[in-house]
Amino acid sequence: MIGITGATGHLGREVIANLAGCDVTGEKIIACTRHPQTSSFSADLVDEIRRADFADVATLPAAFSGLSTLLLISVEGNDEDRIRLHANAVNAAQKAGVERIVYTSFFDIDPQSPSTVARVHRLTEEHIQASGCAWTFLRNGPYVDNIARRIAEASLTDGVFRMASGTARLPFIARSDLAKAAARAVTLLEPGNHAYRLSGPELLSYHELTTLVSRMVGKPLTYSAIPDDEYRQVLRDEGLPPELEARRMAYSQAIRAGYMTALTDDFERLVGHMPQRMEESLRMIPLLN
Repeated sequence: MIGITGATGHLGREVIANLAGCDVTGEKIIACTRHPQTSSFSADLVDEIRRADFADVATLPAAFSGLSTLLLISVEGNDEDRIRLHANAVNAAQKAGVERIVYTSFFDIDPQSPSTVARVHRLTEEHIQASGCAWTFLRNGPYVDNIARRIAEASLTDGVFRMASGTARLPFIARSDLAKAAARAVTLLEPGNHAYRLSGPELLSYHELTTLVSRMVGKPLTYSAIPDDEYRQVLRDEGLPPELEARRMAYSQAIRAGYMTALTDDFERLVGHMPQRMEESLRMIPLLN
């Protein structure tokens, strides 16, 4: 059996949809979610829906019972909470006899990185490695979906997208491609442990990405590379809580320092074809509501 945590989230649903096109002969697909009573999947997509709440460890033994592979989709929230909740899931998977954990990690896990996101995923990877379960780490490149929407929303105000990321170029990748990679990873029977650093097909600066988004929405947009103190004020004006403000600041510093400036062929090696070009990805994303 293959279990998918966060099954009702955006990524989880896309992974499950992609599994319908994979060879899962003899494998049952188990959707694990905090709210199974409000979840609906067609019978041709999942075999069972189970309650799995990482904050309520009593739900996890039954949720993970009988699973051979668990796709552990990283949760959102406070950094320390994320580390704790991931550890709860890993511990429960180990006790339930799960053979392999596939974890949606992040492109940057460098111990020297200023990014708090890097720390969350690095510590979770270390916990999985110490569990004794076989593992596959999907070190996902920066999602283009959310950042492209934030850029597009600037067209509703002054048309300027502001971020303290300098001129760094990033390997943006669409969530739809990362869902394909995750579906492939959970069905791929390969011995040993593996880490895939999943980049998009090209490096783009925020200036270049803003230009592409501008074309897609048909409105003028520009990117302004602002200094840290100005970016901090932008985040405060948006009403972000202090923890999220600090995360965004550290993330932009890691971008400028080059911790995410890299391209790999890992996506093609795992999935069998190149990820989508950025213009193709943007056409599939609802940029403005």
